[in-house]
Amino acid sequence: MRQQLKAFTKKIFKRKSVYQHAVERRCKQIAIEFVPPPKDIATDAYKQWQEGLVDELRFWYLSVALDGWNWADSYRQRLDSDFVFQFPSYISQFPERDIICLEVGVGAMASLGGKGVADKVITIIPTDALADAFAAIFRDFGINSRFPVIQCDAESLLDSYRPDFFHFAYASNCLDHCYDPVSAIQQMFSLVKPSGTVLLGHHINVAVSEDYNGLHQWNLCEIDGRFAVWNRNERHFIDEKLPDNASFEISTSKNQNWITVSIKKT
Repeated sequence: MRQQLKAFTKKIFKRKSVYQHAVERRCKQIAIEFVPPPKDIATDAYKQWQEGLVDELRFWYLSVALDGWNWADSYRQRLDSDFVFQFPSYISQFPERDIICLEVGVGAMASLGGKGVADKVITIIPTDALADAFAAIFRDFGINSRFPVIQCDAESLLDSYRPDFFHFAYASNCLDHCYDPVSAIQQMFSLVKPSGTVLLGHHINVAVSEDYNGLHQWNLCEIDGRFAVWNRNERHFIDEKLPDNASFEISTSKNQNWITVSIKKT
């Protein structure tokens, strides 16, 4: 009996290894076919971002293959993208009925809902640098997202959208993946209207906790009451990188290891 169990266990691990190899090979193929060719950017951060692409695609491939994997409830909700807008207080000051919100670095699916705000019709524009690759993963499994993500680097938002266009801009758990998060924040700020807000929510110092693996190349945290973005080579205080009409509110939760930064264009 023990020998049979040992043989069965060996067979299971062999099949798991074969599947992992197949996923790895498919993710590399998707990266070649659907991720835009490398830009002419001579920075270590960009090189590391390029090297971490397959790791990010593998996470999403397994999430789709396993119907959400270890975050199934949130995955299914985001796939449907039909839930209540999470931050009504950030758009209530606008008198107009039609509200346009930007969500940056959403991954394969948006996380902002567009329903449930009285007297407002909310349009969510979800973007991600790997949107076309994520769409290829969905096609592999015959899944259609109700609100497809638009291909756009966070560092290239101004190439696609004009300044003062959005009422609200949001980025969650993604700026640590960017090759230039400072530029991404600057462009998000430029894109919101006067009295609009850029809202950022991220794990604190995730690059350190992830040992700078994959796309986790930047840390976000509060230092002496200021919002900082840093890695092993450089550190930036974002209040120094934005115009004088940027008003900051920062809150942190040590229990959840989470920092929330609100940047209002006054």
